[in-house]
Amino acid sequence: MTEIATILRQEVNQERVISFARFMDQALYCPNLGYYEQEGRRIGRSGDFFTSVSIGPLFGQLLAFQFARWQEEGALEPWQLVEAGAHDGQLALDVLSWLVEHRPEFFDRLEYWLVEPSRRRRRW
Repeated sequence: MTEIATILRQEVNQERVISFARFMDQALYCPNLGYYEQEGRRIGRSGDFFTSVSIGPLFGQLLAFQFARWQEEGALEPWQLVEAGAHDGQLALDVLSWLVEHRPEFFDRLEYWLVEPSRRRRRW
């Protein structure tokens, strides 16, 4: 049994019932043991799975283009984007790079918030 499985089993034995949210939080983000807290690349070609972000910048560029179109229609000032589960910040890099290059007038007014549940990844 893995260390994280042992921790989860102990918590269930103590509490009798834990929520699915608690189980997933521990399984994914338990310091040093959770899936996303471990060293090494988990996402991408050399990892366990792919995401739209991990295969290249196109997804972020397309999002940036759409965000810019919405800005052209509504001209919100300032405007905010919130990215949940930012992981290594690659999507933010792709979006912000496109905006800087193609729509700097929107980039200058943008607040981009990264929400990352992993303590370790927030420090990175």
